[in-house]
Amino acid sequence: MKAVRRGFALALVVALLVAPSHAFAMHSVPGWPVFWDKDSNGIPNSTDSVEYYQTAGTLWTSSKIQRLQAAISRWTNGTDWNPAYSCCSTNGVYINGATLPACFSSWNSASIAATCLSFTNRGSYGDIFDTDISLNEVHWNFSWSASEPPSGFADAQGVSTHELGHGIFLLDLSGTANCPPGPTMCGVITSGQLPYTMDLRTLTSDDVSSANYVYLP
Repeated sequence: MKAVRRGFALALVVALLVAPSHAFAMHSVPGWPVFWDKDSNGIPNSTDSVEYYQTAGTLWTSSKIQRLQAAISRWTNGTDWNPAYSCCSTNGVYINGATLPACFSSWNSASIAATCLSFTNRGSYGDIFDTDISLNEVHWNFSWSASEPPSGFADAQGVSTHELGHGIFLLDLSGTANCPPGPTMCGVITSGQLPYTMDLRTLTSDDVSSANYVYLP
């Protein structure tokens, strides 16, 4: 994870990593709430409750879009945040692995996916204005099936659910006995545990409480 200052805006990069062993570190959500400023007035209100994502790039199919929609619905139905899918928005989800978020310099072969979140720090809260998600299909195999992925494949719906959590500033969680499979925001797994990425599809009470704590509906 790194933070880059651009004028009054901050850009945060977070990645889901594959590690050779369980050498975990603990991260937490920021100490102040965040929200999507849809009307750009700097004030959290009812018009800011939904943030639309688009499918960016040319390799999307209807079945892949269904998996992304399923990932989005986990947050929409389970928390105060509603990251609804739309055909046309400024927030992109990339799947070819070649297109990187603007503030992410290069792919690390250990990173399954990366999220670039841009926001304005207003002191007592954060005003989010853009998120880009990219799944690293250059170095990893993804299963877009509704069923369990085969050996050696990451579950695209589970990884997408995890990355969407970064869209409201939830950081990678690790260091607990059940992580993975554990909460959706588990951020470090071993190569042999790729099938556990399917467990990331389902939000736990930790994911829900963290989202509702950090996000202003």
